[in-house]
Amino acid sequence: MKFKCYADCLLNGMGFMDSNGKLDAEGLHEWGILNDESYENMLECKAANDMEDDPCEYSFGMMLCARMLNSEEENYYSDEVDEAAEERRRK
Repeated sequence: MKFKCYADCLLNGMGFMDSNGKLDAEGLHEWGILNDESYENMLECKAANDMEDDPCEYSFGMMLCARMLNSEEENYYSDEVDEAAEERRRK
């Protein structure tokens, strides 16, 4: 359970959650953290997990789902995150 709550702490600490405690996929897409394909995958994960009330279970479920759906595009996704982070540093 501690690891599941750690996942929740990470997502909250990075500002990835909305005011309802759910992943802000739209915001992550707008900020350039999620590319179009990753965004679509994340919407699938949200559909599968958004009814979970326990924040630790929810966050862990989202991370597992995202990892599974994004495993095929892992290198592309990593490059997108690196580029988005670099762009934010330049501002």
